[in-house]
Amino acid sequence: MFDFLVVLGTDFGMIISSEWFKNILPTQFNLKSAITVIRTFRIMRVARLVKNMKDLRLLIDTLISIMPSLLDIFILIFMGLYIFTALGMNIFPKVIHDD
Repeated sequence: MFDFLVVLGTDFGMIISSEWFKNILPTQFNLKSAITVIRTFRIMRVARLVKNMKDLRLLIDTLISIMPSLLDIFILIFMGLYIFTALGMNIFPKVIHDD
């Protein structure tokens, strides 16, 4: 039933945002934010699917648990790029690029 309501709401949002429907509504009538809220319920469908699939849930839990170590790796990569950028600027200070 939830999936049906989400799909129905999304279809309703697509109809309201169509050019044909915009000509019927008065100009001060704006449903853009309501349509956005209806479309965000699509994400809840995916969250519900993830909750039911144990293998996918295990994979997502693993990805979430390694985030702190990924942050350390990204900091290391950034430091290496910064060092080599500074080194390159000092070694080749007078190189002129023709664009």
